[in-house]
Amino acid sequence: MPRSSATTAGAGRAGGPAVSPDPLDDLLPALQRLDALLARAAARVPEVYGAHVVGDAYRGLYVGADDVDCLLAWPAGGVPLYAAPSDGDADLEDGRAAASEPDTPDADRPTLGALAAAFGLAPFDVDVLVLALAPELDLRYERLYAYLQDDVARRRPTVDLALNLLCQNAAERLVHRGHFAPNAPLLRHRLLEVAEPGAPGSTAPLLARTLVVDEGIVNVLVGDDALDRRLAGACRYRRRDAAVGAQVLGAAAMDALVDAARGILDDGGRRRVHVHGPRGSGKRGAAGSLAAALGAPLLDVDVAALVEAPDFARLVALAVRDAWMRGAVVYLRNADALLRDDRAGRRAELDAALEAAAELGGVLAVVSTQAPWPAGDAGDATTVAFGRPDYAARAALWADALAGAAADAPAVGVPEAVVHALASRFRLTPRQIALAAGDGARAAAAGADAEAALFAAARRQSGHELAALATRVPPVHGWDALVVPDDARAQLRELCARVATRHRVLDEWGFARVLPRGTGVTALFAGPSGTGKTMAAEVVAGALGMDLYRVELAGVVSKYIGETEKNLDRIFDAAERANGILLFDEADALFGKRSEVHDAHDRYANIEISYLLQRMEEYDGVAILSTNLRGNLDAAFVRRLAFTVHFPFPDAASRAAIWRGVWPAAVPMASGVDLGAFAAQFPVSGGNIKNIALAAAFLAAADGGVVDTACLVAATRREYQKLGKELSAAELGAFGAGGG
Repeated sequence: MPRSSATTAGAGRAGGPAVSPDPLDDLLPALQRLDALLARAAARVPEVYGAHVVGDAYRGLYVGADDVDCLLAWPAGGVPLYAAPSDGDADLEDGRAAASEPDTPDADRPTLGALAAAFGLAPFDVDVLVLALAPELDLRYERLYAYLQDDVARRRPTVDLALNLLCQNAAERLVHRGHFAPNAPLLRHRLLEVAEPGAPGSTAPLLARTLVVDEGIVNVLVGDDALDRRLAGACRYRRRDAAVGAQVLGAAAMDALVDAARGILDDGGRRRVHVHGPRGSGKRGAAGSLAAALGAPLLDVDVAALVEAPDFARLVALAVRDAWMRGAVVYLRNADALLRDDRAGRRAELDAALEAAAELGGVLAVVSTQAPWPAGDAGDATTVAFGRPDYAARAALWADALAGAAADAPAVGVPEAVVHALASRFRLTPRQIALAAGDGARAAAAGADAEAALFAAARRQSGHELAALATRVPPVHGWDALVVPDDARAQLRELCARVATRHRVLDEWGFARVLPRGTGVTALFAGPSGTGKTMAAEVVAGALGMDLYRVELAGVVSKYIGETEKNLDRIFDAAERANGILLFDEADALFGKRSEVHDAHDRYANIEISYLLQRMEEYDGVAILSTNLRGNLDAAFVRRLAFTVHFPFPDAASRAAIWRGVWPAAVPMASGVDLGAFAAQFPVSGGNIKNIALAAAFLAAADGGVVDTACLVAATRREYQKLGKELSAAELGAFGAGGG
C-alpha cells in the first residue's frame, strides 16, 4: 500500500495519523464541495428527466411515457447525468484540495487527508467517502439523494450517483468504475462497503449498489470516541501504567523495549513484537508501560474471543485500524488460542491481517503464554520473553500495591520485613500480587492481623491447578505439638530458615548464577510409621505461612509406560506456580532404587527413575519426601536432598510428651489417669497414641462422659488388635483390671 510522507510527518504519538481538533474543521470544506455538486445536479434535473418532473408530486414512484422519452434521448455509453462544465469549477476544486491535504494539529482524530495518505486514496476516493458519509452528519442528504436518483426508496448514494456527480464524461466514468473493485483502496481497506440493495442474496448491477461508510471510519471522522460496536465484545482501551513494566522486566530491559518500539515507528512500522510468558507475568502491565512511554493509548484485543468468528481476519484488521486511527499500541492477548494444530489456518489469517495492517505503522504486540510464535509465522517480529518477576521485582510490586492499599486504609501498616517475606515465599505474578495486597489490606482494615491476612491472601492467589492433582493438608499443629529429638527439630528449623532467606543467598549473593539447578529446597523425612513425619511437614508449612499439598500416589503411578512421568510433570509444573510445599508420602514407591536390566520393564523403570532425578533437580520450590523405608530410596535422590531428617521410634520420655499433648483442653479427664505409666507400659508410635486417645474419647462419650483408665485400656487393646497383636496379662500389668 502506498505510504505518504505526510503520514509520518503528522503522525500521532504511537505512529497514528495526522489529527484534527474539531471534526467540522476537517469536514466542512468537503461538505461545502458536496453541496455545490448537489446544487448543480439538482439544477439539471429538468434537463435529465424532463421539465414535467419538476411539479410532479409522484416523482420517483412510477415511470411514465414522458420519462421514457427523456431517458432514451440521452446518448448511449453512460454519459454522466450531472457532468460539470468542461472548463471545470474553481470552487469545487478548492473544496477537493482542502479535503485531501492532511492537517497536523495536536489532537487525537485522523483527518480525511491523513486517511487518504495512509490508505493510498485518490481525490476521487475521498469525494466518494464524503458522499457516503454525509447522511451520517445531516439527514437532509438522504432526501437530496432520493430526489437525484428519482427514487424515494434510494436515500443513500449508489455507485451510479457517485459516477454521475464526480465524472465529466463516459470515458472518465468507465475509468472510475474501477475505484469500486474489491482490490481498490476503498474496499480493500474496508473504508467503504458496496452493498447489495434489497433482500440478502439478491444480485444487482454494480451501478445500483449502495455506498456505505464503515462504522469505524464514521466514528473517527465525526469525532465519536466510542469503540466500534463490532469489536466491543473482545476489545477495550485500557489505562496505562508507567511503572509496572520497569518492575517486571527491570528498568534496563523496559528501556530497551521502548527503544525497539520507537525504532519500529521510525522505520515505518513494518515490524511487530511477539511476547510470551506465563499468565499474569506482567505482559499487559509492560504493554501499558510501553504505551505510556510512547504517550499512546493501549488497545487490548482478546484473540480467544474472536477466534471462532467467521470473519476473524476482518475483525482483527478492524481492531488494528481503530488503534492506528487513535494512535494506540495494539495488545493482542490470548494468542495461545491460535497455537492448536487445528487452528493453523486461523493463525495464517492473523499473520496476513497483521502484515497488511502493519503498513499503517504503530506497534503491534502478539501475546501468548507459550514460547515464541511458530517458526515461519513470526516474520521479522521482535520476540520478548517474560518470566515471573524475580525477588526484587516482587518486593517492589508488593511495596507499591500495599502503598496503594494504604491510601484507602491508612490504619493498615505493614512492616518492611513482612513485605520481604511475602516476596520471598510467594512467587506471584504482578496481577496476583495486586489482588492479594488488596484482599489482605481490606481484611486488615476490618480488624484482622495484617501479616496473617496478607499471607492468607497470597495463598489464595495460587495452588488452584495443584489442588486438582494433590490434596491440600491444612497445617493445624505448631512447634509445641511436635515431639521429635532435638537434632531433628533443629534441622526442621534450618529448613524453614533456608526457605525464608534463600532470596538473599541466591539472588543478592549470586548463588543462583553459579548454581542454575538445584535451587529448590528438598528434604527427606525418614522413619517408622506414626513417628510424626506428616505432622512435621504441617509444622514447617504453618511456620512459613505456606500451603502443604500431599501427592496421592494412586493418581501418579501408572502401569502404562511414560504415564507416570507425565503425571509427575503436571504436578511439578503446577507446584511451581502454587507457592506451596509438596509432600510425597511413601516416596520410596516413586523414587526407588534403579535395578539391573533384565527385560524391557526394568529398562523403562530405570528411565522413569532417571527422569524423576532430573525433574527433582530442576524443581525450584519446596518438596518433602516422606518414607518408612529409607534404604529403598535411590542413592542419587538422597545426594540431591538438602536435608535428611530422621524420625526415630519414640522412647518413653517422648511417648509421655505425646500422651500429654494429644488431648484438647476441653476433654474431661478422670483424676486418677496416669499418662506417664501408659507411655512406659505401651511402646507405640505417636500415630498410635493419637488413635488410642481418639478411641478412648469416643468410649467415654458413650459411657459416663469422662476419659478414665478403663477407656484408655480398652482403646489400647483395640489399637493393638489393629496391629495384629493381643495384649497379654503381663503386658497389661497393673492396668489389667482396668482393661476389663
